Amino acid sequence: MSRCPIEKTEGRELPVPEAWRPDLKRLADALVFQSELAGVCQQMVLDPIDTADLDFNRKSIAAYPDTIGALNARAWLSSVYVWQGGHWDLLVDLSTAEGETSDLVFHLKVRERSAVYYVAPGLVYVP
Repeated sequence: MSRCPIEKTEGRELPVPEAWRPDLKRLADALVFQSELAGVCQQMVLDPIDTADLDFNRKSIAAYPDTIGALNARAWLSSVYVWQGGHWDLLVDLSTAEGETSDLVFHLKVRERSAVYYVAPGLVYVP
């Protein structure tokens, strides 16, 4: 796994690091298209997602008034991360099938251990 320094500034929202974006895109797309999540991350280690959370996320995506599609590159313009003292919280804005940024966000946590980043998928919701 490659490692690059990621900023740890508490209380300051920053754009999601480019180094994380490919894995986060694959993870978001797998969630949206109900694909297998295992193996989607190449640079990060994916923590298991609770079955109830996975079901909630898929229902949230299905219930959204617009069809949610593959994560568009524009999503990174509004997606953010913030250091919380022991992990990073991320809010990744999901994209519609037309490529627009939706109101749905995918909440994730990232931890760093022994120079490896671990991503824990959270909930998909409208904040």
